[in-house]
Amino acid sequence: MYKKEKVAFGQKVLEKSSNYTCALVYEKKPIKATEMDNLRRNIRNNEGKVQIGGNLIVSKALAETRFAQLSEKLKGSNIIIFFNDALNSGRMHNQVKLLKDKLAFKMALIEDGKYSEKEFASIARFDSRKTAIAYMLCSMNSPISCLARLLKQYYDIIKEKEGQK
Repeated sequence: MYKKEKVAFGQKVLEKSSNYTCALVYEKKPIKATEMDNLRRNIRNNEGKVQIGGNLIVSKALAETRFAQLSEKLKGSNIIIFFNDALNSGRMHNQVKLLKDKLAFKMALIEDGKYSEKEFASIARFDSRKTAIAYMLCSMNSPISCLARLLKQYYDIIKEKEGQK
């Protein structure tokens, strides 16, 4: 690749990465063209962008972005998938797991957090935004109900004091 082409490729990587908050890195092994086409289609359907390329060029392009931490994992042949939504990235990861002999998970970068496969699996288990919100509300249910009881007790005390006057 000539220098002009490398610079253009680096710019393309920068443009892709600047619009996204999540990145998944996979080690790419030999994969059939039809499988790669299906993977790209699934990524687009989940509102993501895929980047395949030389690790040195990609590392240099990402060095000044929020994805600079990825450079430590960019050895060998890699696929980086960018997303704006952690749930979409989790959904995509579940689909990519079906190609485990072709793509090996290296790391996930969400906002400024770096996740191993085991850590990322907890995000990937949510199949939709509704499920994640329901799970969050259920986990908040206990503190919210405690707060509601406390406010009711406070309200009852104030009413009681007003009644004594």
